[in-house]
Amino acid sequence: MRHIFGIIFKELSMSDDLTKRMKVDYWMMAKIARAYAITGETSIFYIVVMNMNIAINLQRLAKEFKHTSAVNIKFLVPDQRDFNSKLELLGQKLMDTGGLLVLENNKTVSNTQKQQYAEAVGKQFLKRYIKYKEKEAKTVQQHEIPVGIEWDYYGRSKI
Repeated sequence: MRHIFGIIFKELSMSDDLTKRMKVDYWMMAKIARAYAITGETSIFYIVVMNMNIAINLQRLAKEFKHTSAVNIKFLVPDQRDFNSKLELLGQKLMDTGGLLVLENNKTVSNTQKQQYAEAVGKQFLKRYIKYKEKEAKTVQQHEIPVGIEWDYYGRSKI
Protein backbone atom coordinates (compact mmCIF):
# COMPACT_ATOMS: atom_id res chain seq x y z
CA MET A 1 0.00 0.00 0.00
CA ARG A 2 1.18 3.52 -0.81
CA HIS A 3 0.13 6.34 1.54
CA ILE A 4 -0.13 9.78 -0.07
CA PHE A 5 -0.03 12.90 2.08
CA GLY A 6 -0.54 16.48 0.95
CA ILE A 7 0.36 19.59 2.92
CA ILE A 8 -0.21 23.20 1.89
CA PHE A 9 1.90 25.96 3.38
CA LYS A 10 -0.02 29.20 3.08
CA GLU A 11 2.90 31.47 3.83
CA LEU A 12 3.83 33.77 0.97
CA SER A 13 7.38 34.30 2.23
CA MET A 14 9.96 32.46 4.32
CA SER A 15 9.94 33.15 8.05
CA ASP A 16 11.43 31.86 11.30
CA ASP A 17 7.98 30.51 12.25
CA LEU A 18 7.84 28.46 9.06
CA THR A 19 11.34 27.09 9.71
CA LYS A 20 10.36 26.06 13.26
CA ARG A 21 7.14 24.47 12.02
CA MET A 22 8.98 22.50 9.34
CA LYS A 23 11.46 21.09 11.84
CA VAL A 24 8.54 19.53 13.71
CA ASP A 25 6.79 18.47 10.49
CA TYR A 26 9.95 16.81 9.13
CA TRP A 27 10.27 14.82 12.34
CA MET A 28 6.60 13.71 12.06
CA MET A 29 7.00 12.75 8.39
CA ALA A 30 10.07 10.68 9.20
CA LYS A 31 8.21 8.92 12.00
CA ILE A 32 5.26 8.12 9.71
CA ALA A 33 7.52 6.96 6.86
CA ARG A 34 9.44 4.63 9.20
CA ALA A 35 6.23 3.15 10.61
CA TYR A 36 4.95 2.31 7.11
CA ALA A 37 8.34 1.02 5.94
CA ILE A 38 8.39 -1.50 8.80
CA THR A 39 5.16 -3.02 7.45
CA GLY A 40 6.44 -2.99 3.85
CA GLU A 41 4.28 -0.04 2.81
CA THR A 42 5.44 3.23 1.26
CA SER A 43 4.58 6.87 1.78
CA ILE A 44 5.03 10.10 -0.09
CA PHE A 45 4.58 13.67 1.12
CA TYR A 46 3.62 16.39 -1.35
CA ILE A 47 4.32 19.82 0.12
CA VAL A 48 2.78 22.75 -1.72
CA VAL A 49 4.48 26.10 -1.15
CA MET A 50 3.63 29.43 -2.69
CA ASN A 51 6.95 30.22 -4.34
CA MET A 52 10.25 28.65 -5.38
CA ASN A 53 12.25 30.56 -2.76
CA ILE A 54 10.31 28.82 0.02
CA ALA A 55 10.75 25.44 -1.72
CA ILE A 56 14.52 25.92 -1.97
CA ASN A 57 14.82 26.97 1.67
CA LEU A 58 12.70 24.05 2.90
CA GLN A 59 14.67 21.56 0.77
CA ARG A 60 17.88 22.92 2.25
CA LEU A 61 16.42 22.59 5.74
CA ALA A 62 15.35 18.99 5.08
CA LYS A 63 18.92 18.05 4.16
CA GLU A 64 20.09 19.22 7.59
CA PHE A 65 18.21 16.40 9.30
CA LYS A 66 19.45 12.83 9.14
CA HIS A 67 15.96 11.50 9.89
CA THR A 68 14.52 12.92 6.64
CA SER A 69 16.91 11.08 4.31
CA ALA A 70 14.53 8.12 3.93
CA VAL A 71 11.41 10.27 3.58
CA ASN A 72 9.97 10.74 0.09
CA ILE A 73 9.19 14.48 0.01
CA LYS A 74 8.23 16.42 -3.12
CA PHE A 75 8.03 20.20 -2.99
CA LEU A 76 5.53 21.71 -5.39
CA VAL A 77 4.86 25.28 -6.45
CA PRO A 78 1.51 26.04 -8.13
CA ASP A 79 1.77 27.39 -11.62
CA GLN A 80 0.61 30.82 -12.75
CA ARG A 81 -2.80 29.61 -13.93
CA ASP A 82 -3.66 28.47 -10.40
CA PHE A 83 -2.75 31.87 -8.99
CA ASN A 84 -4.61 33.68 -11.77
CA SER A 85 -7.76 31.58 -11.57
CA LYS A 86 -8.22 32.31 -7.88
CA LEU A 87 -7.52 36.00 -8.36
CA GLU A 88 -10.20 36.14 -11.03
CA LEU A 89 -12.66 34.45 -8.66
CA LEU A 90 -11.92 37.12 -6.09
CA GLY A 91 -12.19 39.89 -8.66
CA GLN A 92 -8.59 40.92 -8.06
CA LYS A 93 -5.51 41.46 -10.13
CA LEU A 94 -1.99 40.68 -9.01
CA MET A 95 0.04 43.85 -8.97
CA ASP A 96 3.80 44.06 -8.56
CA THR A 97 4.17 45.88 -5.26
CA GLY A 98 7.24 44.19 -3.87
CA GLY A 99 5.54 40.92 -2.96
CA LEU A 100 2.29 42.34 -1.56
CA LEU A 101 -1.10 41.30 -2.88
CA VAL A 102 -3.06 44.43 -3.65
CA LEU A 103 -6.70 44.91 -4.61
CA GLU A 104 -7.48 46.82 -7.78
CA ASN A 105 -8.57 49.83 -5.71
CA ASN A 106 -5.16 49.82 -3.95
CA LYS A 107 -6.38 48.46 -0.61
CA THR A 108 -3.76 46.11 0.80
CA VAL A 109 -4.98 42.56 1.29
CA SER A 110 -5.03 41.40 4.93
CA ASN A 111 -2.95 38.46 6.15
CA THR A 112 -6.17 36.45 6.56
CA GLN A 113 -7.13 37.14 2.96
CA LYS A 114 -3.62 36.20 1.80
CA GLN A 115 -3.81 32.89 3.65
CA GLN A 116 -7.30 32.13 2.30
CA TYR A 117 -6.08 32.91 -1.20
CA ALA A 118 -2.95 30.75 -0.78
CA GLU A 119 -5.02 27.89 0.64
CA ALA A 120 -7.47 28.04 -2.30
CA VAL A 121 -4.59 28.09 -4.80
CA GLY A 122 -2.80 25.27 -2.97
CA LYS A 123 -5.87 23.02 -2.73
CA GLN A 124 -6.70 23.45 -6.40
CA PHE A 125 -3.13 22.69 -7.45
CA LEU A 126 -2.62 19.79 -5.00
CA LYS A 127 -5.84 18.09 -6.11
CA ARG A 128 -4.91 18.38 -9.79
CA TYR A 129 -1.30 17.29 -9.24
CA ILE A 130 -2.19 14.20 -7.20
CA LYS A 131 -4.86 13.21 -9.72
CA TYR A 132 -2.20 13.40 -12.45
CA LYS A 133 0.71 11.77 -10.57
CA GLU A 134 -1.14 9.26 -8.38
CA LYS A 135 -3.70 7.89 -10.81
CA GLU A 136 -4.66 4.97 -8.54
CA ALA A 137 -5.03 7.10 -5.40
CA LYS A 138 -8.29 7.01 -3.49
CA THR A 139 -9.00 9.88 -1.12
CA VAL A 140 -9.57 8.66 2.42
CA GLN A 141 -12.35 9.93 4.68
CA GLN A 142 -11.41 12.16 7.61
CA HIS A 143 -12.06 9.50 10.28
CA GLU A 144 -9.59 7.10 8.61
CA ILE A 145 -6.67 9.53 8.48
CA PRO A 146 -3.61 8.18 10.31
CA VAL A 147 -1.80 9.79 13.21
CA GLY A 148 -4.65 12.14 14.04
CA ILE A 149 -3.15 14.96 11.96
CA GLU A 150 -5.43 16.94 9.69
CA TRP A 151 -3.63 16.72 6.34
CA ASP A 152 -4.72 18.83 3.39
CA TYR A 153 -4.86 15.57 1.45
CA TYR A 154 -4.58 11.94 2.44
CA GLY A 155 -5.13 9.04 0.10
CA ARG A 156 -3.97 5.51 -0.57
CA SER A 157 -3.20 3.44 -3.60
CA LYS A 158 -2.24 -0.14 -4.22
CA ILE A 159 1.24 -0.39 -5.67
